[in-house]
Amino acid sequence: MGLKTTKGLLATMAAKPYVGFFPILTEFKNEIVFGIDDGHLDFRLSLLRKNDASGITLIATSVVRVHNCLGAAYLFVITPFHKIIVRTYLARLVRSVPAVIS
Repeated sequence: MGLKTTKGLLATMAAKPYVGFFPILTEFKNEIVFGIDDGHLDFRLSLLRKNDASGITLIATSVVRVHNCLGAAYLFVITPFHKIIVRTYLARLVRSVPAVIS
């Protein structure tokens, strides 16, 4: 159907830095942008670290650009679970890459 599988993503990971199975596209002092593109949709995840008097806040923003009906159908199915997926991913990220938030 054209969606990238975990096996396909793992095969391309050796050439790029990544966290989990998300390739790192851009790194700034306080932000990292991850992303995956395929024929059906493009996905971006920004993790922004905000330092202020109350401490450190990690802000996650995701953006999906849909290319066709299959991408729209996939997004329709996954949207109700998106908040859970992001929270789980962030918890894993905090445990595995503490330098991102320190």
